[in-house]
Amino acid sequence: METLEEEQLFLATKLNLLDALLTVNSTGLLLHNTNPNGRTEHNYAQQYYRDVPNQLLQDVYMLYEKDFRLFDYSPEEYFNFAKMT
Repeated sequence: METLEEEQLFLATKLNLLDALLTVNSTGLLLHNTNPNGRTEHNYAQQYYRDVPNQLLQDVYMLYEKDFRLFDYSPEEYFNFAKMT
C-alpha cells in the first residue's frame, strides 16, 4: 500500500516540481523547502500571537480544549507568544 508521502513524491517527480518542493541539507537529508522569503510557520505564529491578549487566547483554548486534546495539540507555545495583559 502506498502512502500519501510516496504519492506526493511521485507526483512532484512527474510534474518536475521536486526542486521547488524539496531540498537537500548539508547532511544529505531530503527536506521540504521553506517558503521563498525564508520565514517559518513559527515566525508567522510568533508575529501574529504577540498581539493577542493572553486572556483572549486562554478563552479560545477553553472553547476548543476538547479539540486540542483530541488532536494532541499543545497551546503552550502560543501562550508564550501572547501579550501578557
